[in-house]
Amino acid sequence: MKIALLTFPGHTFQTTLSVKSVIKFYQPESIYILVDDLASNTWKTYTQDLSLWLTSCFPNTTFIFKLYSELDFEDCPAGWWRAQLIKLYSDKFIDGDEWLLIDGDIVFERVASLKNITPYTCRTMGQDSAVAQLHANYVKQLLGIEQGHLTVNGEYVATSPVPFRVLSRTMLQGLRDLIESNHRGNLLKLHLQWFRDQTIIAYEDPPTRMIMSEWELIEGFRHHVLKEQLPMIEVGSGYPIDKPINGWFPEPVVYKHSYQRDLSIGKGFFEGQIGSIPNELWNIAAHWQTEYELNKQ
Repeated sequence: MKIALLTFPGHTFQTTLSVKSVIKFYQPESIYILVDDLASNTWKTYTQDLSLWLTSCFPNTTFIFKLYSELDFEDCPAGWWRAQLIKLYSDKFIDGDEWLLIDGDIVFERVASLKNITPYTCRTMGQDSAVAQLHANYVKQLLGIEQGHLTVNGEYVATSPVPFRVLSRTMLQGLRDLIESNHRGNLLKLHLQWFRDQTIIAYEDPPTRMIMSEWELIEGFRHHVLKEQLPMIEVGSGYPIDKPINGWFPEPVVYKHSYQRDLSIGKGFFEGQIGSIPNELWNIAAHWQTEYELNKQ
């Protein structure tokens, strides 16, 4: 099975760890790297630097680099939304019938059979939480259905926090066809319009709007539209990428996941995992993050 990782400048070294774990547990001959070059900003040589770095770290692996800019969404205002749209269009970037798609800050702790399942994690906040409601609004609106979430044993579960999935070309094309038929327009352009007019928002109220969730949408389509009888497998949450697994983690841990950027974790941690990092490369990555944070303010 083909494997693809998404990354952007803030996850250069976390993606290196992700690649290391993928090679360890899945032994792929090649890995697609889907690169958010639209986020590079001051890091003008980001794509080339990333390519040179990964190929130097893993000389026996073939990398196929694909750029976000190949999809026409320069107007998309947030990298988080771009990453979700890339997943919904990943068949445009990856060859073959199916692939394992992974966020670039995922580090697998053991091999997991991910094909033909719906991975999920439990949500203690319950079905009526604001985020759950806004996710459900998104799924119901796009798919034209009444049920916007999935349940296990009568309890609401979340698929969105599990940032990897086996996807297929047929499924993604069918998903886009349904949405474009329901809304009589292109899925990408529809989302860009909804970002602009704040029909789709970030983590905010009011509950009448929507929060985008590519995984909730995909699993809603699989279960409620295609009626696929996929086993629901709990894989837990992603534990901090820079913390050792100790007794308070439930076992067995499938993966680690980080909401941090590389600079926040620190060069020393990464060098302990992957070896020496050139100062020039680390400094340019650190400069990118500093500029990124300033531009957000």
